Amino acid sequence: MLLDVRVYRIRDGRRDEFHALARDETIPMARRHGHVVVGFGPSIHDQDSYYLIRAFVDEEERRHSLSSLYESEEWLSDYDQRVMGLIDSYQTAVFTAPSDAVDALMAAARSS
Repeated sequence: MLLDVRVYRIRDGRRDEFHALARDETIPMARRHGHVVVGFGPSIHDQDSYYLIRAFVDEEERRHSLSSLYESEEWLSDYDQRVMGLIDSYQTAVFTAPSDAVDALMAAARSS
């Protein structure tokens, strides 16, 4: 499996707003688009960082799933400006991981 890890730098003082938007709206939308969301939330190392971890079968599925979400009418009309207005910057890392590691990360995210 592939893990796609995004680390966001959220605009000063806006992380709680970003988290509410992610938790209540954009993460459920991503799941409706077939994304396996492994974990997400505020980072514990500072007040402005946030993470999102998604799992994909392979790079082809990743590309297709991301374009399906970010090119959808729902994202473009309801979320693109709202979300991007809260983000200063972000970095993405993609790497392979065994399925059991992904399952363990998902279990840990559910329990926290």
